[in-house]
Amino acid sequence: MTETSIGSQSRGWIGLVLLSFATRLCLAGWIEAMPEEAYYWNYAQRPSLGYFDHPPAVAWMIWCTTRLAGHNDFALRLGPLLCVAIASFFVYRLARRRWQDSNAGWRAVALLNLLPIFSGMGFLAFPDAPLMAAWSAAIYFGYRAVETGRIRFWLLWGAAAGWALLSKYTGGALLLAAGAFLLLTPEGRAQLKKPGIYLGLLTAWVVFSPVVWWNWQHQWMSFRFQFAGRHSHGIHFSLPLLLVLESAAVTPVAFVAFVVLAAVAVRRREWQDRWLAWQFWPIFLGFAAYSFKGETHINWITPGYLSVLVLAQGCLVRGPGHAPWSLRCRCAAFRWSVALGVVAGYWLGFFLAGFLPRTSVPPPLAHRLAPQFFWKDIAEDVDHLQNKLLSASGVKTFSLAVDKYYLASEIAYYDPEKDGARSTSRNLLGEKALAWNLWTVPEDLDGRNAVIVAFDPKNLSDEQLQPFFKSLGPIQAVEANEGVPARHGLHYRFGYGYQHQHRAEQPASPPLRKDTP
Repeated sequence: MTETSIGSQSRGWIGLVLLSFATRLCLAGWIEAMPEEAYYWNYAQRPSLGYFDHPPAVAWMIWCTTRLAGHNDFALRLGPLLCVAIASFFVYRLARRRWQDSNAGWRAVALLNLLPIFSGMGFLAFPDAPLMAAWSAAIYFGYRAVETGRIRFWLLWGAAAGWALLSKYTGGALLLAAGAFLLLTPEGRAQLKKPGIYLGLLTAWVVFSPVVWWNWQHQWMSFRFQFAGRHSHGIHFSLPLLLVLESAAVTPVAFVAFVVLAAVAVRRREWQDRWLAWQFWPIFLGFAAYSFKGETHINWITPGYLSVLVLAQGCLVRGPGHAPWSLRCRCAAFRWSVALGVVAGYWLGFFLAGFLPRTSVPPPLAHRLAPQFFWKDIAEDVDHLQNKLLSASGVKTFSLAVDKYYLASEIAYYDPEKDGARSTSRNLLGEKALAWNLWTVPEDLDGRNAVIVAFDPKNLSDEQLQPFFKSLGPIQAVEANEGVPARHGLHYRFGYGYQHQHRAEQPASPPLRKDTP
């Protein structure tokens, strides 16, 4: 098949891709940092080869972009925008090579940039952004390695797979995907007789080895948290929720189409389609199996869809009038589903940027997202309270956020004093707070006063706090004006004379109630 020139429909998709990218570029500086983004920004302030709950790529990405463009929301999200551009490049090359048609390449890129989950992962400073770039590179270089048998492509595949593992541990699914193809297809078994794949695996190990070394130096804490800690909370059957989340992630019709196309492609005669299908099935089946006992997240399966975009791009074509009626209906449903997903995704984006009123989204969602509009205000209010406490007592102060990590991360990120060391989390109370347990040494804060904050005043109870402070002030709502509570609903109290305790010495205390982040 010879490559065709760009058609009018593809020029339209190119225009939509550029418009989508430009919109995200403009919104990047308008939407306040999500709590997870602020948490990973705190990673970047402590450069390392590994972290408590994730590999380091997201921290390295944020460190680079914020050093380049300053400490602001746009710089925070510059990395993900570059990552989606990289992913678009490799998806385009892969689709064009598979179908020998540049139009197919642009349609695949359009799906990558328009589907809701990819728009989000290509915008937010999460580990999924570098994972998406590395995953797309790996499936392209692996495809080329099988096609040509050249060692250099296997080496590039290994480097990309290693970088995927540096981004997120789910990058290991790439190794399972390649293994399934190599063992279950004749084209794959032929590669097992050559040195390329083994050199590629060695390359992946070398790239990923800093994380292994870091874990060895830290009692394997990150591996234990991700692979053992998540399984220690009993049984939680969440398969129906997983299906609902994935339908929302890529729109319902597209989700069904992706699964069906991947299932059909596994049995096709063309090795190219089998390679693409096997890049999807290990991560999808792995998390589907996990959902029988644990809770899953909407973004966990996302990288697996990258190869299926190449199979599904044909659904965007308006077929000729003589095409079967059922085929034209399926393709039309696919296009309309994607279009509605685009509208919903950007509606949410403009809402978070403050361009739409709260009544424009369902009340439960608006209530859940409400704090997202006030993180800067919260940080400024906490800074004001710290200065007030310092002036009154003359003793050094810090903020203590009584939730898992949301408040502490946002207060540190938006701290007007640019001093993230003034922020701490509930680890000071002997509770788990992810990486904050490593970042704050309780002994260093002994004798200092604290502004203790939480959304739920019940988390500021005497029972919870008295063992750690010599005395406590009253619980109060943060005020916007005299006697008027602030819209973010934060509560606080002053703690005087912090005194750390070892967990073994602490009296039994009730678990913290779930705060509204």
